[in-house]
Amino acid sequence: MATDLTTIGRFEVEKLLGEGGQGRVYLAKDPRLGREVAIKVIAADAISKGLLEEARIVAKLRHPNIVTLYDAGESAGEPYLVFEYVEGVTLAQEISQGPVSVSKAVSIALQILEGLACAHAQNILHRDIKPANIIIDRNGVPRIMDFGIAQSMNAPHAATEIMGSPLYMAPEYASSGLSGPQADIFSVGMLLYVMLTGKHPVQGTTADEIMKSIAKVPVPAPSGMSPSIDEKLDSIVLKALSIDQAGRYRDAATMIAELKAYSEPVHVRGEGKQSTLEFLLRRMKHKSDFPALSQAISAVNKLAASDRESVSNLSNVILRDFSLTNKLIRLVNAATYSQFGGTISTVSRAIVILGFDTVKNVAITLILFEHLQNKSQASRLKDEIISTFFSGVLARELAPHVKFKNAEEAFICAMFYNLGKLLVAFYFPEEALEIERLMEKMEEEKAALTVLGLTFEELGVGVAQSWHFPDRIVSSMRKIHGDTVRKQESETGMLRVLTNLSNELRGIAQRGNNHDKTEELEALASKYQALALSERTLGHAIEDSLKEFMVETRILGLDARESFFLKKVNQWSGSKKQLDTAEEVFQKTIKAEVTMEKADAAAMLTIGLQDVTNALVEGYDLNDLLRMVSETIYRSMGFSRVVLAIKDSSQNVMAGRFGFGEKSEEVMKHFKFPISKQKDVFLVALTQGVDILISDIDAENIRERIPSWYLKNIDAKSFLLLPIIVDKRQVGLLYADRLKAGLSIEAKELALLKTMRNQAVLAIKQKL
Repeated sequence: MATDLTTIGRFEVEKLLGEGGQGRVYLAKDPRLGREVAIKVIAADAISKGLLEEARIVAKLRHPNIVTLYDAGESAGEPYLVFEYVEGVTLAQEISQGPVSVSKAVSIALQILEGLACAHAQNILHRDIKPANIIIDRNGVPRIMDFGIAQSMNAPHAATEIMGSPLYMAPEYASSGLSGPQADIFSVGMLLYVMLTGKHPVQGTTADEIMKSIAKVPVPAPSGMSPSIDEKLDSIVLKALSIDQAGRYRDAATMIAELKAYSEPVHVRGEGKQSTLEFLLRRMKHKSDFPALSQAISAVNKLAASDRESVSNLSNVILRDFSLTNKLIRLVNAATYSQFGGTISTVSRAIVILGFDTVKNVAITLILFEHLQNKSQASRLKDEIISTFFSGVLARELAPHVKFKNAEEAFICAMFYNLGKLLVAFYFPEEALEIERLMEKMEEEKAALTVLGLTFEELGVGVAQSWHFPDRIVSSMRKIHGDTVRKQESETGMLRVLTNLSNELRGIAQRGNNHDKTEELEALASKYQALALSERTLGHAIEDSLKEFMVETRILGLDARESFFLKKVNQWSGSKKQLDTAEEVFQKTIKAEVTMEKADAAAMLTIGLQDVTNALVEGYDLNDLLRMVSETIYRSMGFSRVVLAIKDSSQNVMAGRFGFGEKSEEVMKHFKFPISKQKDVFLVALTQGVDILISDIDAENIRERIPSWYLKNIDAKSFLLLPIIVDKRQVGLLYADRLKAGLSIEAKELALLKTMRNQAVLAIKQKL
């Protein structure tokens, strides 16, 4: 059909509005009803034969967010659809200028969902929701266009041909042609993602690549592209975009309810503490870094020490952040932990020596401080962070005196006791100043209550619970009231007492009142007489904590030397000796440490080898040692991922046991292959006991030697294989990859990698 035609059926063509892969759209006039219409002439090979039948189903739709389909027919052998003509701009044109505001994006998504809910209620699917199919009319109302490839829910579930835009296609439709209401919801989720960020999360040069990626690779959180997106909106978008249908919204109404709950502000009613907390949480969630902080701390808190997989997951969470990893390793190598001897070079080794909970707590501390230092802050906030850290050091120092075994747990509890105050100083600076002004007339608790509607404690506890902190830590954040503290029999009770004591002791030192310090310490010892701590012990705790505090704050990048807090504590102490000693220790720590930022691959491998050798000598758990080997290889060589596979003799397969690096968990799921007589490179490495380096899997004569399970599931173009053979038996395989082709390893580094593999062989051999 020519583009200059004058009529289509009974309709008088006025002009061509546009054309695309599926056909052409004309502005026309209906002479019978005297109205303008938009007519889409469909290319015969672009639509299913059931067009007219489906169009008759769609024509019954009437909704303010749907462009009405009036009629359908055929002209000159080509099918056409007659739509209501709507003046406006498409959403594709709108977002071509960049992302839209959060409120506008949510509003548009809500209205699109309302239209889809109407269609779904009448058993009609759209199957092609995308920006080009949404028009924003002159009144700003988004309306869904082009139900032309819509399908009845009563039609067969699997499409005989895949239609629609690959970029907005649901995983089940892209991979299997399966469509349903949740497929339309996925498309809306993708639409919302693009509106919020201005970018599409899925990349690919061909439609096939895009569809495969959508079907297999979870999209990243949109907040990673835009700081205006908070944790709650992240959650809504990612739920709509779940690859697994079971994790997605079951219908449009459910997603509408969540978006409405998100978009409608929480109002404080009366003096209700819960509504006030929700209001403050909502305000924090709209800050750029709070969602990322919440996600990171929640992820670490959810990890369980008893689960072998959680140990690997904790290592991976830390390793994803280069700065966090180096600070943690530097911290555990500081004087506080010098009794362990040697140098700790991996997170895995730190977990073995210090324990899962200790490393987890240190990581949470680092994550909190790292986020609170992201921007240049007023000296008042810096003082809050520094004094909070000092409370933790004090609790750790006091723990042995009261026979509390887990000093590191005491450290984190004492620190998070001040969480509410820290968050207010960072996220609500104006309110924090108002509270300070009121404290000239009243106590801190009453001042916070007056300004915020709840106390610092109530805010801190509420946030800690939302971050999934264990109950015993949340309990310790609560203030103990009364003039005398009773003895506690339970560990949880003792933890709370120790947390309160360390914070009160920090308050004494922070006031800098040198003249009355003996009297104040005696009063505190009397209040906590159940702990049998003398005034002298409490005073020494402050003095002894100063040195550790100065070393660790320097390591964390919190230079406390010029802080107002330290000046007051030094005034209370009356001596600078501890500070001078701390600076000496810090400088020695830095000089003795071969930092991971500066060490080359060979140096890092050498340090890691010493770590593994120490573990072999000390006695070891095999899983812990193999994890250290894998992590050392990952951190040293800049690999994208490292996976250690172990043979499952019952099934005669090699299966991934530990993984480090980006998406290593996903890679491990697919890293399982039978040990057979085939001649692919993996089996050659195992059966012949040879090390293999593949610099490009697409090179001539190489691709045919790469197994199909690898080509289908792993996205790396180059890799190294180091088989683990014990007494001529295939026990395991070390795999390390780079996403891009061109992997090369210098002879010295390769020799060290082989030595590292041989340490794993020795460890396994000793345990057999």
